[in-house]
Amino acid sequence: MNALGMALESIREKKGRSFLTMLGIIIGVTAVLVLVALVSGYNADITAYYEKLGVNKVNVTVTWYDTSRSVDVMSALYDYCDEELSDMVEGVSPDVSTSLPMKYRTTTLDSSTVYLGSDEYAACNNYTLESGRDISAFDLEQRNRVCVLGSYVADSLFQYADPIGETVYLGGEPFTVVGTYYQKDGGTEGSMDDMAVIPYSLDRAILQTDYLTAFTVKVDKSDNMEAVMADLEVFLADTISSTVGEYELENGNAAMTESTEEMTSMSVVLGGIAGIALLVGGIGIMNIIWWSSASCSASTRR
Repeated sequence: MNALGMALESIREKKGRSFLTMLGIIIGVTAVLVLVALVSGYNADITAYYEKLGVNKVNVTVTWYDTSRSVDVMSALYDYCDEELSDMVEGVSPDVSTSLPMKYRTTTLDSSTVYLGSDEYAACNNYTLESGRDISAFDLEQRNRVCVLGSYVADSLFQYADPIGETVYLGGEPFTVVGTYYQKDGGTEGSMDDMAVIPYSLDRAILQTDYLTAFTVKVDKSDNMEAVMADLEVFLADTISSTVGEYELENGNAAMTESTEEMTSMSVVLGGIAGIALLVGGIGIMNIIWWSSASCSASTRR
């Protein structure tokens, strides 16, 4: 009790040093709390963002040297995954898009994203059907001018009306609305809900090209990513001659992993700053204890 009383007396006598010590402790603790909040919040945002995009995807990119000898990679990839990798793959779809104005009667959206997808587009990109139906294999075969709308486009063009069966104009071309997706990204302009999906077989009419060069393969779980990529490597090597073109496989989870690693590095730096602040506070506390002990010893000798 005597030591505690002398320590309190020392604090009262040396208010400036005590204040600076407390300031160091407060800064240190605050820095640690801010660090934990930043890391947790950023990691949560990153995880949520990639979950919206859809995780466990293999991105396939093809470059043709000789388009006259190119092959239909989409059909080949679709059949291979549906037959040989069906126990590990949930879907295959082109990864092709363009920006077009969308119009319904007197309402126009100046620039929304139109995706050219397969009947498995929703599974590949984490969209859930809200009403109507999705793009079908029959639509692809017949090149039907149908579309499925994201929630922002559906709400903006139709307000509270039912869009199913109505005709919208995408870049001036008429399309029948057959379905809508649930909101998944806030339902605002420029979000993942500001979109529409049409059959990829309309690529010539919309994009003026027959050569789709980007594809997405949706894997059922992360544990199967390496196995699927290895099988696709063999399949694409047999399908695409090196004299005609080349291909590239990318693990879609790599970007999320890279972001997490960057945040870990940032945490180390912020942790160092917080540690320095705590060290300053600790030195101040030891300083008070030392002076209190010295004062106690001096009083005892007297």
